[in-house]
Parts: sequence; C-alpha cells; structure tokens
Amino acid sequence: MAIFIDKVQVTDNGAIGFISEPDNLARKIVRTWHKSNIAHCFDNKSRFIKAVHRNREILRSKARREIRLFFTSSNYLFSTEAEGREETLYFKDRATKRTGRLRKQHSQGPLAKIDKEPRKHLFLSKDRFCTEKRRYGCKGGRPCFRASEIHKKSGKHHLEYWRDGRGVFHCHFSGGTVRTGGRVRTNKRRIDRALKEILGIDHK
Repeated sequence: MAIFIDKVQVTDNGAIGFISEPDNLARKIVRTWHKSNIAHCFDNKSRFIKAVHRNREILRSKARREIRLFFTSSNYLFSTEAEGREETLYFKDRATKRTGRLRKQHSQGPLAKIDKEPRKHLFLSKDRFCTEKRRYGCKGGRPCFRASEIHKKSGKHHLEYWRDGRGVFHCHFSGGTVRTGGRVRTNKRRIDRALKEILGIDHK
C-alpha cells in the first residue's frame, strides 16, 4: 500500500532516509510496511522513527526467538476492532503468564510486542468504559471493576492494566470493541498475516 508521514506519501527509500544510520532490520521493517496491503499513516517523522525502533528491538532481541512460540493460535485471546483500521490481536501464554499483542494499524504505527509486565484485561460496557476512563484520568491507580468484567465478550470495550516495577498502576483504554472466537485454522492465518505485515517474518 503506502507509508504517509504528515499526510505526505513517501517511498520506502524516502522513509528509510528519516532514520539515522539505518541497519538491515530497520530497512526490512520499513519495506515490509511499504509493501503491505495496509496504509500506514504517521502524524510526523518522530512517531514514524519511534515505531521503527520499537519493532526493530523485537527483531534484535532474545524475544525474536520466542515470537514463533508466543504468537500462536493457542495463546490467542481476542481482538479489538475499530472503524477505519485493522484489528489488534491480544495474546497470553497461560504457562508463563506473559502477555502481548500484534497491532496491525495505528496512528503510532504497527507493533509486535511481548509485554515487559503482564497485563490484565477488562471487558466493559460503553457506559462503564467511559466512566472508568474519566475516573482514571482524574485519580489514576488501579481500575475499578466488577467480577463479571474480567470475562471476554464480543462487542464489549477493552481496558488493560498493569503494574510497573515501582508498583505504579497503568491503564490503557483500547479503541474499538472486542471480537472473540474464530476457528483455530482461521486464527492461525490471521496471526501469520499480522506477523508478515508488521515484522516481515514468515511464521512457519
């Protein structure tokens, strides 16, 4: 498709030129985005460069060896879908409790991430989602929720929260709504496609 930076379409070589001392991994990521079927739109060069660096760290790190083991249909939990952009897929390794996601399209760029601190998920009605978002914006801290809101359900709004190394709670309020289910083979194809479009790797 194409890469747009500040609403201007750029070539893959032009986009690579914004990165100081690009290595082969950075070039691979940029060319992957440029060739994908998804339009990637960045508000500015800074957001584009940050998105490349974040994904490059996955490919450079020990986590690269774990990608094929972590992003699998058996670890897939659910997706969030928002109008006008591709889905984000969420994962959890039930043995290690690690969590992560494959974000295919976003104003801050595509992202393949295995979380440093495992995240917990809540599934809220629209009213509860808005109420908790306002409360968190004022007070911060651990979100307030009911026991029923830890169970994933299609059509609900998604909130994830975690505690960092200092013990401080953080929340992220997803755009769009939750989609659950899907056949194992279908989910595998979706995961493989996401890995190909985000990182340019074949998941075999």
